[in-house]
Amino acid sequence: MSGLADDLQKITVFMLKHQIAGIPRNFELVHEAFGGSNPDLSRELVLLGSRPSQAALDQLGLKYRISSHCGVSLERLQGETLKTLTTMSDHLALGLTQKRAFTHSVEGVIRSIREDMTVGIDQLLGELDLLASIAKDMVKAETALSGWVSEGLENLQAADRAMRAAQAAMTRDHLTGLANRISLFQMLEEVHAAASPAKPSALLLIEIVDLAGLQHQYGEDAVGKLIKGLAGIFRKAIKKQDFIARIEAESFAF
Repeated sequence: MSGLADDLQKITVFMLKHQIAGIPRNFELVHEAFGGSNPDLSRELVLLGSRPSQAALDQLGLKYRISSHCGVSLERLQGETLKTLTTMSDHLALGLTQKRAFTHSVEGVIRSIREDMTVGIDQLLGELDLLASIAKDMVKAETALSGWVSEGLENLQAADRAMRAAQAAMTRDHLTGLANRISLFQMLEEVHAAASPAKPSALLLIEIVDLAGLQHQYGEDAVGKLIKGLAGIFRKAIKKQDFIARIEAESFAF
């Protein structure tokens, strides 16, 4: 059996045994755990036990910056943002309706007085009391509206921060903190767009030979520390304007 087929079988058996839903982001999560580059992820996934909730799996995926889980987080945050904006719009519309009602009431009282200058004091006071009652309700509604808007803005700001964090996580390698393959492709597009004889550029790839053999011989923890150490060395070796990414479990790009 080939290595790829063997890996797929292990992933499938693990997901069936632990009753994990067979959706793409869960396959990616288990694949990352079985990849051997992050033993902490492997341990935490096992600690979730049998039949882990999807929320727990998504939380784990976000913690270790699994790209598909970050994408789900972005979709959820965008949905929450739309919901907040809709709620704010509804409350603003209600406030506008109440203001219009108050304005119409005031206009009605003024029109009544102009049309009948003999309006009695009791009738006039009654209409003024009605206006005062409407104004009181409007002030209460305005106060509540102010609270809703303030809360809505806070929710939008929190969602914006979370979306920025999720977007950043999607372009970072979860083990080393370096840029990942997505970020590399974005950088290559920018470099290609700005390419000119006056601005030469080069791409260098470094591969850790027989990573699987090293993991088998020295263990996943030791290899994980090795990869982190190499990432630190590479980061210090490049110039400020240079770019470095971990694009595969065993590959780095400069």
